[in-house]
Amino acid sequence: MSLRYRLNLMLVVTVLIMLVAGSLLVGFNARRSVATEIESSVLLASSLIESGMALEDASEDSFLRWLDKFLAVSESRHLKVTVASLSPINETGDGEALSLSVPDVPDWFIEAVRPETLTIRQTISRPNGTAILLFVEADPRDEIAEAWGEAVDVFGLIAAMAAIIFVVVTVTVERAFKPVSRIITGLDRLENGHFQERIPPFSSPEFSRIANAINHTAGVLEKSRRDNQVLRQHSLEVREEERRFLAHELHDEFGQSLSAVKVVAVSLKNGKLGEQSLPALGSIIETCDHLFFVLRHMMRQLHPLILDELGLKAALDDMVESWPFGQAGIRVNHDADPAIDSISRKHRIHVFRIVQECLTNILKHADATLVDIYIGLTGEGPAGCGQNLELEIRDDGVGFDPRAITAGFGLRGIRERVEGLSGELSIRAVCGDGVTIRVEFPFHRDAV
Repeated sequence: MSLRYRLNLMLVVTVLIMLVAGSLLVGFNARRSVATEIESSVLLASSLIESGMALEDASEDSFLRWLDKFLAVSESRHLKVTVASLSPINETGDGEALSLSVPDVPDWFIEAVRPETLTIRQTISRPNGTAILLFVEADPRDEIAEAWGEAVDVFGLIAAMAAIIFVVVTVTVERAFKPVSRIITGLDRLENGHFQERIPPFSSPEFSRIANAINHTAGVLEKSRRDNQVLRQHSLEVREEERRFLAHELHDEFGQSLSAVKVVAVSLKNGKLGEQSLPALGSIIETCDHLFFVLRHMMRQLHPLILDELGLKAALDDMVESWPFGQAGIRVNHDADPAIDSISRKHRIHVFRIVQECLTNILKHADATLVDIYIGLTGEGPAGCGQNLELEIRDDGVGFDPRAITAGFGLRGIRERVEGLSGELSIRAVCGDGVTIRVEFPFHRDAV
């Protein structure tokens, strides 16, 4: 059941309750009004009868004048009066039965508002010695007709108000829900990868905030997709560059050196060098040493073996010592907790590459004189039990404006690695005040 359907259902139920409650109230007030009016009429008739009984000793003319007035007043106060002459005085008589049929008034309304039957039966002695029987019965027909007219007016007013409320609320709800379809359409397109789509602003501030949040999300996703595309392209270019580098090294270094070794070795085998054998053997040794140097350099570029053999701390120490910081006039202070060597193997290389990328950026761009590196564990308890690994690299270089960095793969690569470690990256950079990079991610022990 949709929200629109539930709101409309609640509105219909509320309007029906209003109509029923209004109808009951109108009926209750009509019944009370009719009963009150009839009781007052009967009380008046009773008072008039008492005044007539006081005329028993008066003249017959006075009695007849009273009787005429009584009949005139009683008929005008919703009463049915029957006068019967009694002779002798102890005879009895009753009036005709009163019919409650009222034109243009439905029977159910008559039954709903009709009061209890009120009657007065009184024998009055006339001055001439005879008696009359007065039979007075309440006649609510006129009052019921008035009550029905008022009830129709009030009920019509209630129905009109309920209809107006229903229409106004329905139109308001429909207008208020128009943005929902646009928002749902925007979310569907967002789900299908159309991150460039934007939801227009709405007149309602609540829906406008939702639209702005969705647009911001779409913008972030679009930027992430562009960054991923750029990183993916860069990754392919780096892979091709590494292959070119390996092909170049293998061709220029290994190929030529091995060819030279082969030429010297063949000459030695054929005995063509004679007294030059010793220098030739020395040349072979020098060429082999050069090949070993090139091989170690290539292996270090591909993957630092010391990272697997001696651990992360030793690999970082070796990297700091082997880089030309002294030639660049940079002093490096590094402090690494020995406990970091127990980090898992798959996390080790990421930490190493993050530090390597940071140091590369410092050498290329920072123009720094001092670099501080700290790697340790945060939190209490044994290493790896709910602790985080914290890495902080700070330099005193020229800094930069983070908002102005729109290209470059160094920081993007670092951010990708940190996100892959489920960690957090914070960069504090101010022009002229150096850069501080902090990385923190959950510590994972190597499987035993």
